[in-house]
Amino acid sequence: MSISSPGYTYGYGAVFDALRMLHFGQAREALERLAPEPGDVWRWVTWIWLHWYVALRAEAAVLAGSPDANRRLTEARTVVAGNPVASAIVERADALLHNDEKRLLAAADTFDGADCPYQSRGP
Repeated sequence: MSISSPGYTYGYGAVFDALRMLHFGQAREALERLAPEPGDVWRWVTWIWLHWYVALRAEAAVLAGSPDANRRLTEARTVVAGNPVASAIVERADALLHNDEKRLLAAADTFDGADCPYQSRGP
């Protein structure tokens, strides 16, 4: 699949680009990269990609200080239900938004338990 394909533009490419951007503290850029509504890109972000797309979208909104961060967290929570890693990303973002250290530590424990040491370190 080429980088000009819809799968790259809206699917796995958006997810990987956002992960990289968030890692390097580029929350605004990640938010822009994940700007399309999940319902508009569902063909390219199916199943697990959709979970990661909406979880990272919510996290980027929180880290960028977006006024719609709460809405994105609420929407993401519904989509990622049942996916422990994507749910932990959403919970960590919510804990960051509300400056809840106890929940941040719980999210780190969840990532460690899922053998995701990179994610346990946080954005």
